[in-house]
Amino acid sequence: HENWKNMVVALLTGRKTKNDVQRALRLGVDDYIVKPIDPIIFLEKVESMLQKKEPNKWPSVELSSADKK
Repeated sequence: HENWKNMVVALLTGRKTKNDVQRALRLGVDDYIVKPIDPIIFLEKVESMLQKKEPNKWPSVELSSADKK
C-alpha cells in the first residue's frame, strides 16, 4: 500500500540466534535489535533508520486552545 511503502520496521527482541536474525532480515526488517540494549544506542539506531527511510508523512498532533470565559 502506498501509505506504508516507506515504513521503517525494527524488531526489538531477546532472540539472538543466527536463524532468528536471518529470518527477520529475509522478511524485510530494517534493523534487528537484541535486548538488552543501551538506551543511547537504541536512539541512535532509530535516528539512523529514519534518516535512511523518511516516512511519507510525519505524525502530527493539532491542539486547539480552550475558549476562556
